[in-house]
Amino acid sequence: DNKQRRVALACDRGDLGPETLEIVETLYPTRHLQERCEADGGTVVNDYWVDSRTGYVWQSRQWAGPYIGYLRIRQLTI
Repeated sequence: DNKQRRVALACDRGDLGPETLEIVETLYPTRHLQERCEADGGTVVNDYWVDSRTGYVWQSRQWAGPYIGYLRIRQLTI
């Protein structure tokens, strides 16, 4: 939210399994990884869709703060 703030988080990552993403009419085999982080203020859940072959992150959904909320980031090309 446009300022720095140090937050201590306790995080665990899980593998939610394979998912196929379609980006600009191209299909990408990915693994959906989810990171759950807890702090005094609550829980944050970040998601990542990682290419099964290369490890490239094609899409993510990440917490950006209480006023912005979640950002969805998608890579359109390599």
